Amino acid sequence: MRTSAPVLLLLLLAASPALADDPPTSPASDGASTASPDVSIGVGARVSNFGAGGALELRLRTASEIQIGVDASAGRDWDVFVGGYAGHDARRFDVGASLLAPVWRRDDVTMSIGARAHVRRLASATSASNLAPTSSWAAGLDLALLLHAPIRERGMLRVGAVVPIGFEVSPEFHADTTGSGGALLALGGAVALSDHLALTVDVDAGGAFGANGDGMKLLARGTVALRFQPGARRWLRF
Repeated sequence: MRTSAPVLLLLLLAASPALADDPPTSPASDGASTASPDVSIGVGARVSNFGAGGALELRLRTASEIQIGVDASAGRDWDVFVGGYAGHDARRFDVGASLLAPVWRRDDVTMSIGARAHVRRLASATSASNLAPTSSWAAGLDLALLLHAPIRERGMLRVGAVVPIGFEVSPEFHADTTGSGGALLALGGAVALSDHLALTVDVDAGGAFGANGDGMKLLARGTVALRFQPGARRWLRF
């Protein structure tokens, strides 16, 4: 869940405000929309102190308010660890699947738990050592506790925490650079640009342990995305 990985998760993890009641709609349209799942498409960009990239996410929201998503991202990391060696300027590819489910609700405020499993590929890293590997594979699981609250009819605030857990599995097995342990504080929001389009902004920051033998590192990242919901006016559901 580093750098160009979506998150929140794009956002994880890495990035996605809102699981709360919709803005007011007519009884007919609201009843029809709650009877069937909603789909949203998100396109975003992320920058952090490790790198930058872009991501695409497809998400399904069921009538029971459980959200299931798949995502893919690509970008460049300017600071990396590959096989325990420090490197830089690596290409990054990431695919993941996410789940978000409500556990508590009072009025329009909702608390949700989330998880995102992902696989990450680093390629073409450069290093001062000729013995250093240039590519790696890593796997991770990001856990989240998020609170969503509406702001008037067209806005949404998100606060919470994300715990990233990740390990490099090839060429060696050890804690990923910004993976195993630590916690990130999450703050974000969304504003409706139209009945079917929302702009989301998220900032996550905190400490995450580095590769074996390294101390805790600071991870700070920001994500900006556009989320399109082609069905009824239900953008706050995502």
